[in-house]
Order: sequence, then structure tokens, then C-alpha cells
Amino acid sequence: MGSREFIALIAAMMALTALSVDIMLPALPAIGEALGLADANDRQSLVIVYLLGFAIGQLAFGRLSDLYGRKPVLLSGMSIFIVGSVLAALSSDYHSIMLARALQGLGAASPRVIAIALVRDRYVGSEMSRVMSISMAGFFTVAVLAPTIGQALLLVGAWTLVFDFILLCGIGLALWAQVRLPKPAPAGSAKPLALVASARRAICTPQTMGYAAAGGFMMACVVGFIASAQQVFVDVFATGWLFPLAFAATAMAMTAASLSNAMLVSWLGMRRLSHMSLSAFVMVASLLVIETVVGWASLPVFIGTTIPLFLLFGLVAPNFNAIAMQPQGDNAGMASSVVGFVSTGLGALGGGLIGHLFDGTVLPLALGLLTFGLLAFAAVLWVEGVSGFLLAPAPQPSPHVPGALPAIRTHQIPTPDQGSVMSNQKPTRVRTPETKVVHAARAPRANFGFVNPPVFRGSTVLFPSTETFLKGDQPYTYGRISTPTVRALEEAIAEIEGGVACAVTSSGYQAISTAILAFVKTGDHILMVDSAYQPTRKFCDEMLSKLGIETTYYDPLIGAGIAALVRPNTRLIYTESPGSQTFEIQDIPAIARVAAERNLWLLLDNTWASPLYFKPFEHGVDVSIHAATKYIVGHADAVLGTITSNARAAKHVAKAKELLGICPGSEETFLGMRGLRTLPTRLMQHQRSAITIARWLEGRPEVARVLHPALPSHPQHHIWKRDFSGSSGLFSVVLKPASSAAVAAMLDGLSLFGIGLSWGGYESLIIPFDARSYRTATDWNPDGPTLRVHVGLEDTEELRCDLEAGFDRLAAVEAMTAPPHQAAASLV
Repeated sequence: MGSREFIALIAAMMALTALSVDIMLPALPAIGEALGLADANDRQSLVIVYLLGFAIGQLAFGRLSDLYGRKPVLLSGMSIFIVGSVLAALSSDYHSIMLARALQGLGAASPRVIAIALVRDRYVGSEMSRVMSISMAGFFTVAVLAPTIGQALLLVGAWTLVFDFILLCGIGLALWAQVRLPKPAPAGSAKPLALVASARRAICTPQTMGYAAAGGFMMACVVGFIASAQQVFVDVFATGWLFPLAFAATAMAMTAASLSNAMLVSWLGMRRLSHMSLSAFVMVASLLVIETVVGWASLPVFIGTTIPLFLLFGLVAPNFNAIAMQPQGDNAGMASSVVGFVSTGLGALGGGLIGHLFDGTVLPLALGLLTFGLLAFAAVLWVEGVSGFLLAPAPQPSPHVPGALPAIRTHQIPTPDQGSVMSNQKPTRVRTPETKVVHAARAPRANFGFVNPPVFRGSTVLFPSTETFLKGDQPYTYGRISTPTVRALEEAIAEIEGGVACAVTSSGYQAISTAILAFVKTGDHILMVDSAYQPTRKFCDEMLSKLGIETTYYDPLIGAGIAALVRPNTRLIYTESPGSQTFEIQDIPAIARVAAERNLWLLLDNTWASPLYFKPFEHGVDVSIHAATKYIVGHADAVLGTITSNARAAKHVAKAKELLGICPGSEETFLGMRGLRTLPTRLMQHQRSAITIARWLEGRPEVARVLHPALPSHPQHHIWKRDFSGSSGLFSVVLKPASSAAVAAMLDGLSLFGIGLSWGGYESLIIPFDARSYRTATDWNPDGPTLRVHVGLEDTEELRCDLEAGFDRLAAVEAMTAPPHQAAASLV
């Protein structure tokens, strides 16, 4: 299923409740008359009981979907909804229709919970909020149209036609999901948490519960408006049959806001946008109360005030929901149940109270909107604090212009634990890369004012008492497990890259092997990109094969087509973008969608782009791996690796690191932190110099092509431009046919470009390579010698002169070599 159809299906699943509630509003008087409900306020119970059933149902469906898969649980809930719709259409008394409405709400909880869980499975952060905003726009569009549809049905038949229409829509949605949703993924290593543990995790996460409660209070405003709308518009303002149009005018504001939110959230950020909108909501609700008290609440004034209110609601609701779900990556089903129960339950009870207090005036509704808006404000304030509410960070747009400074988007970083090296200072709320890399994981007050975390060497850590020793109840217990030096770098990398946790290893190769072993076991199958770092291939071919783990290499340009290679025992997809030496850019979002649909782990070697120029967790990656030896260390004086994980993967990586006894050196870790502090400045210079040299090389007569993703000539330049915010100093060059002797003469005489492995330091390097020796899934036919170039921090004009002298040597040797075509064949 493509992303557009996926979003459309999610929108339809979310909109089922809007349809089931709003289409009834014009029919409430007819239903009340048919069933003998004399009090107009009693008719609102048909809306409230549906929402209560909807709230209760959400407690079960999320957890069941974690255990048995999203699709089966969705279809089970839809079956309950369809049965409830049939019973509602056949009801002849108040009690039977109330039971039918409760069943409808209970069943409709399934598509709502599963929709949010599916989005959380597939997206994170601002991208999740964007998708939720588009889906909510569908929800609000149905809310706009539903009363008009209900009114039209009443014109041609009895009120039972309303339930017949709901029944047909429910059947259609169930068939769509049955045919188009992927089959449930096989049980993998991502086992759901135990029931009590998963519920406790959702309930005990302040961000989740605080924003769920705030969303519930805001939902109470909407439910109260919906419950009172028919009486307000018809009884107070005498709109008569024009009620659907008057109702639509306010509901359309929510649709417009949701569509706008999808764009605004990437500019302002979820928190800043929702906090600003919530503050404005309270102010406008206050204005409505004043208008009502002083007698100004005519129909134009009322509509003119409620439209901005619900426009602001549309900027709050999807963001509150996304923020609540953000810390619950591997607990999405249960968390969606808890969040849905809290928000819908509070919405139903609060909205029912507002509707029940209707006294023939607008005042109860106005006071209800203000009261619950203030309660939402208080809930957010409880989570964020005053400074967090007022100073919520906004992400900086990511320019895709060569040489432009990349933006680091804000991520919610978990509160440091007792052993955090940052535990003695307030959480930082910065967003620019320069500030993050300077201030991340610093604790000067704990280190006597020294700005750098010191080097902690040692194995033995003393415990203050036997009780502490037996419980292991202190931040550090043994030097092999962790030290403050190691933890400082781990916290800094996790914050900068946007992950939940980071594990530092002794080398990039160790980071790769540890990350893979964290997720596989004997009998498993993995998909490995054909352009991967050669030692990675060796690990798969020689070590994993001994463990009974099979590797299939795939074309780096396969994109979503990788789905055809997935087997029942496939556990992970390994990516490296761009590819080592040959620099193919992979379509990571497309591969991530397949991984999410098939419940696979997605790993990425992100070394080339560094934590700054590609944000893996915003593109659906579970684990980001770095050979920190390269750009993070940056000075060619230490060997180091890092594994950064999202919430779903973090515990698996931590366990693998523990079991494998990974123990990075204290000196090397300190040098990694030292290098990290200057990473943005160094990387920007690497980028500018490399593009300058690459463009110059493109114009050389000796060069067939330059493999640099930031150049428009690169075949996947459009993907790089879409997904990356910058490029580094590494690229490759394909020369026109030349002899091995000529190439050797060119390289051996270079004075600024050294011949050496690794890269990412301040010095320029160049090596020849032949990718044909290891590629198995794809053909690599360069038709000429290939060189990998790393442009360091030297002056670009001097580097150019060094290479130009090399080309002169190459030409001189070629001129002495005869016949030229034989010499070329000897190398190519």
C-alpha cells in the first residue's frame, strides 16, 4: 500500500466516528419523537453513550493489536460496529437504541486505535504529526458533510436511513481494510511488552498522560459543541433547516486548520504550534463568554467567534496526540488504547456535562469551552513547566543547498536518569547544531567548573554499603559496563541525532556487528545492501553464516521493491546511504515503509552524512550506526563507533552491548567528545571544499564521471536533495581508461593527498578501488580506474594544484605506454 492510500485509509478509519456522531444531529428530534424522549437534553445521550462505548473500547483494542496484529483486531472491531449499526436501524425503543449505540462506539474504537498505532508504527516526530494532521482533515471534512447528509436522508425517508447509511460505510471500510492492508507480519524480535508493564509505561509517562488529558479536555469542548449544536442553532438562533450549513461553517475551520497544521508543524514544531494555539483558544473562549454575558451573542457573532475556536482546535488536537504517542515507539498499541481512553473518556464526560447544562442560552456552552480550555492549558503546563510551555523549541528548516548549514530538528529527549552526566543541570532546549554539539552532555558544576567531562579510567567502582552493592543501586557499578566519560558521549550523540539512546563501541566495525547481532538469531534471514562497507559483507559471509543466519544482498536502488525479497524469516534490512565507494543514494523512506509493514528492523550506516546531515529517525530508521572514527572524532587519532536507537530498538542494542562485553576505551571516548564539539564547523568546510574539488574534477579531460550525491549529475541527486540537508567530504571519481602504472604515478607523487584507509579526519586522502571484486547483486562496470577521494580542511586551491600535478604525471606515463588500449585493459 502506497503512502497516499495509507493516509486515505487512516483518514477514513478516523472519520468513522465523526460520521457516526454528526450525521445523527439533524435526526435527533425525529428519533426523540419516535422513541418518546420529551426532554431535548435526553436526546444528547445518543451521542454521549456512543462516545463512552468508544472510550471503553479503546482500552482493549490497542493491546490486542500488539498481541495479534493490527489487521485482525481492526476487522474484529469493525464486525462489532456493523452489528451495532444493524441493531440501531432495527431499534424500536430507547433502551435498545442505547445498547446499539454503545456497541457502535465500542466497535468504532478499533479503527481509531489501530489508525494511530499504524501511523506510530510507520512515522515519528513531526512526520507523524503531519500524517495525523492530514488524516484529521479527513475526519473534520466528514464532520462538515455529515449533518448535510443526515438532513438529506431525512428528506427522503425515516430516521432509520441514517443508521442504514452508517452501516454501509462501515461495511465499505471493513472491505477496504481486508483487501488492501498488508497481512500481519510474522512474530519477530519486537515482542510486545507484558500487559501490566505496557499499561504502566503508558500511564507513568508524564508526557503521554499529560498530553492525553489535555487532548481530552480539548475534545470535551468539541463534544460539548456537537451535543449542544442542534439546540443552539435551531432553538436559540432559529436556523431551522439551515442548521447543517451553520454547523458546517464552524466544522470547516477544523478541516482548514488540520491541513495547515501539516505544513506549519515542520516550521514551528509540534510543541510551539500547539502551545501557541492553545493559548489563543483560551483567549477566544474568554471573548465568547464576555459576548454572551453582555448580550452580544447573535448568530453572526457566535459563528464568527466559534470558527476561530475550532480553527485553533485543529492546530492543537493532532499535535497533542502525536506528542503523547512520541515516547511509546514499541508500546504503540497499548499507548494508543490508554491515550484514546483518556482523551475520549474525558471528552465524552466533559462534553456530556456541557450539553446537559444547556438552558436555552449560549452561556453554558461558552463557559464550558473556557473551563475545559483552561484545564487543557493546566495539563500541558504540568508536563512542560512554565519555561517549557513558553520556550518550546521550533525546528529550523533544512536547506538543501550545497554549502548551507544543516538544521538539527528538535526531539524529545528522555529525562536523564540518576546516573546521567547531565543530572545536575536543567534540560537544554536548544535546536541549532552549533549549540547542541557545544552544550550536549556537559556538567561543569559536577566537574569543579571544567567545561569538558574528564577522562574516567578504571575498573573497580566502590559501593557505599552492602545494601547498595546487592541492589546495584548506583549509577556506575563496574568500569567495563560504563563510565561518566562514556555516558557523556552517548547522551550527546543521542541528543544530536534525535534518538532515544546511544551505545558507544570500540570501532565502527564493532558498532555494525553489535547492531546486527542485537536483532537476529539462528535461522533468521537479513537483507544487506550490495554497496555496503566491505567488512560488513565479510561479517555477514563469514560470521553470520556460521551462526546459521542467511544474508541476501540487494540492489541499493531497489527502493520499495525490496518487499519482494522479504521472507517469512527475514528480520532486518541493512542500509548504507550513500553506498561505500560507489555512492548510490538509497530511498530510505520507501524501504522504511516496507520495514514497518513487515515488522522488520531497519538499520542504517549513517557515517557519511554524520548525525547532522541526515536525520534517520525522521525517515523511519530504527538504528543509526556511525564509524565515529571518521567525522565525529575528526582528527584521525582514535578509533570509535556509535549505535543510536529509537525507543523500539534501544533495549535490544543495550542487551547486545552487555552480552558482548563492549567496552570502549576512555581515552578514545574522550577524543570522540572532543571532536564532536567542532563537528558542524568542520563538516561545513569539508562539504564546501569537496563540492569545489568535485566540480573542478567534472571538468577535467581525464575524468569520466564524479560520484558525488550533491552534484546534479549524480543519478540519485533528487533523493539526496529530498532527504539530506548537506554532504560531507567523501566521494569517488571514475577516470577514463588509463594504465595501472599511470594511476600509480599520479597517486604516488601527491603531496597533500595521502594514500590511506579510513577518512573523516582533517587531512585529504585518496585511494584506488575496484568494486567489481565484491559486488554480487549488481554489476559495477566503471570502464576506467576508480578513486575514492576525501577532501580535508586544506586550502582548496592548493589541493587542486596537487591533483593537477598528479594528472600531469598520469598523462606523462600514458604517453610513454604503448599500445594504450592494452594498458587500459590491464587495470579495467
